Amino acid sequence: ASWLGWGQFHRWRRSRKLAKLPPIERLYQQMLGILTEAGYGKHPAQTPLEYATAARRVQPPPVANIIEEIACAYVDWRYGGKSANIESLRQRFREFVKLVKK
Repeated sequence: ASWLGWGQFHRWRRSRKLAKLPPIERLYQQMLGILTEAGYGKHPAQTPLEYATAARRVQPPPVANIIEEIACAYVDWRYGGKSANIESLRQRFREFVKLVKK
């Protein structure tokens, strides 16, 4: 019971942390979390674009395209100050979740 409670606590804490982030960063972090759970975590020294490039070698093309799209939008927002079409990215993220969770 305590093991289940511990897992629930960590999921709750992560969701609270994600809720405080800007929308594009939230999507990017959620994507990284899902990929980490699937066994393809991002190395701390990798940039988002390096990670997207590396994903092309191990992920199927539809998944790799979405990873690259979200990573590019995140980099543009974070370092370029550009706004992203968050609704379009959310739709792509839902597609990503369906593809990865198969």
